[in-house]
Amino acid sequence: EALGAIGNPEVLDILKRYSEDPVVEVAETCQLAVKRLEWLQENKEELGSSPYLSVDPAPPAEETDVAKLRDTLLDESCSLFDRYRAMFALRNLGGQAAVLALADGEPACQSPAEPALAD
Repeated sequence: EALGAIGNPEVLDILKRYSEDPVVEVAETCQLAVKRLEWLQENKEELGSSPYLSVDPAPPAEETDVAKLRDTLLDESCSLFDRYRAMFALRNLGGQAAVLALADGEPACQSPAEPALAD
C-alpha cells in the first residue's frame, strides 16, 4: 500500500507481478496499490485530501448516498478497490447512518485469511 500511496508509477510493474502472489494478503495489498496508481494517473487533479489527514489506499468514492455506498461495501463481487472507495467515502461522510453501514461491512472487508474481530 505504501508504494501506491507514494504515487510513483515506476513501481507498477513490480506491484502487478506481486498482485498474483499466492499469499492472499500480499496479492490484495498489491492489487490495491496498482488500482490506486492507475486511478491517480487518470484523475490527478481530482484527488482531494482526507479530512483525517491520512493517505488512504483508495480514494473515497464520489457517491454520497449511504445506502448505495453500503451496498458497494458489502458486495463481494465488487473489486476490493471499489469496496475500499465506498468504505472511505462512508468514513468521510460520518454520521450515524454511515457508521452503521461501516459496521455492517466489517466482516465483509476482511480477507479470507484474517480472523474476525471478537464481539
